[in-house]
Amino acid sequence: MESYEEFLAFKERNQSKLKFNELDEDDCSIDYPFATGYFLPILNLDGIYKAGKSIIKYTKDDQIVIADGDLNKLENLSAFMDDDMVIVMPKLKSGSYSTNGIHWFPEDDPLTGNSVWHKKYNISKRRINHQLVSDQWLIWESQYVWKNGYRIYLNQRGQKYSWGK
Repeated sequence: MESYEEFLAFKERNQSKLKFNELDEDDCSIDYPFATGYFLPILNLDGIYKAGKSIIKYTKDDQIVIADGDLNKLENLSAFMDDDMVIVMPKLKSGSYSTNGIHWFPEDDPLTGNSVWHKKYNISKRRINHQLVSDQWLIWESQYVWKNGYRIYLNQRGQKYSWGK
């Protein structure tokens, strides 16, 4: 955005989806209500993604899970609130507040055996990097009740190998 007026128009259009710092009118910070960094690449504009059979929707105040994937239940949520396949977690604040690298796989380097960024010759012209990462997450169920846990995942990144790297 090139001006404060553009920001104000953006803020007005997205008030229901995003969080803004209402205490300081000069603060142009924008925050998605949930820390969904892991899922941001697959969320659609309505905050919805599908994982396996389940449909998950993030709103400003809730995380909604339709475990059986029935889109009709998501579109008519109030009619299905007693359905066991509909899970609504109000005021969910989930996210990773601690990320730890477990292993970077330098032994995968076919040339030296010690570089975390390397090429697989005859397979790809990109440099690749594998990371086994652990995220710690929190879910607040109420003012005084919260749960935490860990998510462990393998992250694979690729970079186009060029003269300037």
